[in-house]
Amino acid sequence: MTRSGLLLVSALILLSGCATGGAHQNFRNVIQSDIGMSVDYPYISWNWYRRNRGDVRKLGNGNDEYQYFWDRREQSKCVVFFEVDNASQRIIAVRFEGTADTCYLIP
Repeated sequence: MTRSGLLLVSALILLSGCATGGAHQNFRNVIQSDIGMSVDYPYISWNWYRRNRGDVRKLGNGNDEYQYFWDRREQSKCVVFFEVDNASQRIIAVRFEGTADTCYLIP
């Protein structure tokens, strides 16, 4: 491999490493931006792919928690949970189960 080829490969490896951290932060920013929005708003994460929706369960405080599989449902390693206020039907909190390697959104 030529020297310019090695430099190119090295640069791509460095950029991909930076993109991974950025992709997880982007994921976090996107799901947190859903807070305050109506659960029926078409542009929130919950409404992107209806097939990725999971269960809705009642929380101890009376609110509902909506489960959303960030990737394919059968093998999901990143699950997002939206807490929805029953009175206003607005998302008041969001959390996720997964890691930086499984919960990401490439900017």
